[in-house]
Amino acid sequence: MKKIMVFVFVLALVVLLSACGEKDFPYTDIPDVPKEVNDLGRMIGQQQRNVVTPGGNEWKPGFSYNDQVKFENSDKLEKIVKEVSKSNTFEKGVEAIRALPPETRERIYNSFRTPIYPTWAMNGRISDEGTTDAGYVVERQIANALTEAVIEAVGEE
Repeated sequence: MKKIMVFVFVLALVVLLSACGEKDFPYTDIPDVPKEVNDLGRMIGQQQRNVVTPGGNEWKPGFSYNDQVKFENSDKLEKIVKEVSKSNTFEKGVEAIRALPPETRERIYNSFRTPIYPTWAMNGRISDEGTTDAGYVVERQIANALTEAVIEAVGEE
């Protein structure tokens, strides 16, 4: 009987967790660009979301200063750039960007450099729609590093 109760509890927990899922991160498509460009932008945003957890509160932030220091003292940023640069999405996005005029490319790069979550201060409240200052700094580091990899791959150093 005890095994059945444990099994039912575990099953209920799995169902609950899968139903909740992870909240989508905010990404606004760049207008008037090929789908491959926005796919790459979404990938850059996903990399930020994979590292930075939004929300929390003042006492237990989703992403703390200690998390920032830990990230900066690791080789995770280099690994992210290497992994993303090898992806099919990256290659297709770069090819699509190469075919666009310089002013459109600049608009794309500016969009790619923008962190996905604003800070709590920018939003005027602490919520899951924003992150800490530390989270914003790390998001920007990831966004800038990946954008620089795109610029280099396009051939615009």
